[in-house]
Amino acid sequence: MVTRPHFQRLVDRVRNFSPLPAAIVFPCDRDALQMALSAQFAGYVAPILVGPDRRIAEAAALAGLDLSRIDIVDTPDDPFVAAQRAAALARNGEVRALVKRLVSRSTSARTSRWRGVNEKSMANPPGTQETKASTRAEQA
Repeated sequence: MVTRPHFQRLVDRVRNFSPLPAAIVFPCDRDALQMALSAQFAGYVAPILVGPDRRIAEAAALAGLDLSRIDIVDTPDDPFVAAQRAAALARNGEVRALVKRLVSRSTSARTSRWRGVNEKSMANPPGTQETKASTRAEQA
């Protein structure tokens, strides 16, 4: 078994924190929903699913997943609209993190991965109402 002491130290540090409210953007497949449920079960994240309610419910039913304990913010069936709604939740302080799925168009969906907001970070500096966005390249 591979050990990852740096990851274990991180887990040990956050174990006693309350779950982080996070918007899971456009989670319309089994993997996205399973990730949200696993993070909730582990106690690290309080997920709010942001996307088309009907597609989310269909994906959950096909995967046999129970979403009854997760809030869903219904949006039109458009990833961009879902991302905008999730960003609004963050600006309003309803969530403290955004999670989106990255899928490479040149490879299969199996190579897709989940990322936090690092690819496109949004932050409201303390004491301001202005939202600032930066890409990972700008942060380097």
